[in-house]
Amino acid sequence: MLLGAGGFIGSWMQRALVEGGAHVVAVLRPGHLKAGSGLAGSVVYCDLRDSEALRQEVRAAAPDVVFNMAGYGVYSDQADAEYADRINRHIIATLVDAVAELGNSDWAGARIVHAGSAAEYGDAGGDLRETVTARPSTLYGRTKLAGTMLLAERSAAHSIPSVSARLFTVYGSGERAGRLVPTLMSAAMSEEPIPLTYGTQRRDFVHVDDAVSAMMTLGTAKVGPGEIVNVATGTLHSVKEFVEIAAAVLKISPDRLRFGAIAERAGEMHHSAVNVAKLVDLTGWRPSITPAEGISRTRQSKADTGQAGSGVPAAT
Repeated sequence: MLLGAGGFIGSWMQRALVEGGAHVVAVLRPGHLKAGSGLAGSVVYCDLRDSEALRQEVRAAAPDVVFNMAGYGVYSDQADAEYADRINRHIIATLVDAVAELGNSDWAGARIVHAGSAAEYGDAGGDLRETVTARPSTLYGRTKLAGTMLLAERSAAHSIPSVSARLFTVYGSGERAGRLVPTLMSAAMSEEPIPLTYGTQRRDFVHVDDAVSAMMTLGTAKVGPGEIVNVATGTLHSVKEFVEIAAAVLKISPDRLRFGAIAERAGEMHHSAVNVAKLVDLTGWRPSITPAEGISRTRQSKADTGQAGSGVPAAT
């Protein structure tokens, strides 16, 4: 069962699961997509804020594993605190209780894989490993951390193996317009200057294919209740470095890159290298896609679909 199947990462995960031979029940919010619009497997519509409706869908699907890719608040225009709490925290209790009601399963891996976020760490510095005390500074980070903590608490109460995958800076085809990579992809088709921040903030850029692969691998891992696992490459690049790599791949002239032309967004996270030892220990899996290859894949997906930087439905 896949919640958030119409979003950026969720769309790619749905595709990968189906291609891997899984029967997927894709859960979309009402009105998100028309039935059959690119999603294989079963499609159901559910307002995730409706706890009883969600519980009924879980009962009907009786899934071996639930991937929760739903989220709210990552974009600047998503500022409804109550909505963020319902989507990022409240539905966790419903999911855990519903899975518990299904009883035991022959599935040997995690029963719930929840998409957490690097934003949960907030102002935490130093070596970013899962045991660091998180200090989120945004609505999104606070409510995602609350969801992670609730998953650990409720999963322990029901002895359900589950994991919160803290995703770092995921990019690729299907991102919402206005994000860094879609902006660069669009700019590659013009000759206009590209206004950017100074780009000094460092990020662990994870291509969506690697993010999906990690999530699926965690779904088969032997985990305890409420494990927390960083999903990152372990390598930092400044935004400026990443842009320069992307510009080289996209054939954007360096003199079009106007670093410092716009201010850094409020609440930007600055962090040190991300520790991925737990991900490797649990799964034996390592990310493999470099920024240059990731940008090339994104460009190819755009060429294959004829859409401006999107090969799948964008998150809303």
